[in-house]
Amino acid sequence: MLIRPPQFKPPAAGITINQSFRVTLEGMPTGDCLSLVQGQATILISRQLLESARTATPEKWTTEQERLAFIRGNRAKGLLQGITPSVDSSGCTLLQTMVSEDSLYLVGELLQSGQVAVVNNETRQRVSHIVVNFHGLRAGPLAGMGHISFSFEEPPVPFLLLSWWVS
Repeated sequence: MLIRPPQFKPPAAGITINQSFRVTLEGMPTGDCLSLVQGQATILISRQLLESARTATPEKWTTEQERLAFIRGNRAKGLLQGITPSVDSSGCTLLQTMVSEDSLYLVGELLQSGQVAVVNNETRQRVSHIVVNFHGLRAGPLAGMGHISFSFEEPPVPFLLLSWWVS
């Protein structure tokens, strides 16, 4: 099971930008699933997808593709280490809410590709789409930063915010 690329062409980093993309999410993960609460959202992830990313980690890397697989595998391992003995109302095994920020970048990849399900914790309903927003501000050659936010379409309050670039 492979992690697919984003459903859109991400913008270039290091520039002033405020661009949003609408992502269509998959239904409930098949088989074992893991549940990660982030703000007002619960993200449901296929355990098989994380296991395959973890096992695809090369011991040494020589190419950019291998380097990215190494990083992705370590992030998957970090998420899998956060498994608790509890199960949520959707039947998915709960992950610790305090997973490493680095592992959250893999969650961000999965959100951008739509390979997860997301439940709005306020309405307790699964959502079919989310909004991914890239916001960057370049104030000078060596001054600026950007972040990626993930939110429901309404209200557009982010449930996950990741640093994108810093100069």
